Amino acid sequence: WSNNEAIFGGEIQEKGCRIELKVKAKEDLDRQVIKGDFSTVSFPEIEFEIPCNSQKGEITTLEGLLRTAAERLAYDQKYRMQNDPNLGLAVAEIISKLNNMADGASECLPFTLVMDDPSGNSYVENSNAPNVDPMLTTKYYL
Repeated sequence: WSNNEAIFGGEIQEKGCRIELKVKAKEDLDRQVIKGDFSTVSFPEIEFEIPCNSQKGEITTLEGLLRTAAERLAYDQKYRMQNDPNLGLAVAEIISKLNNMADGASECLPFTLVMDDPSGNSYVENSNAPNVDPMLTTKYYL
């Protein structure tokens, strides 16, 4: 059993943020990610979004974020397949894509991670620190 839940103990930042990471290599999946409680996470290429407040904040890697999303979608998959096979098949396809992305499968690369956090408490590791990471952009709300 493990718990990577991040319990927010500080203050909401003065400005919210939007973080975008272009994932081009399997190594990018090892980047540390802090997902704030109020962060919306999306992967535009597969039209998948984790809404804010649907999951607790957590400290993980990009791979872990993808695997957790796939696992949580799979919870009710048996029920979906019995009651609405078309929906079940569509969800199964998303679960498969999330797992392939987490594996760094070449057919899934590149893809984009977008974290939009009005509290400003989300973070994606800069693998080029202290230099600028050309694959990572952070914009702050006005």
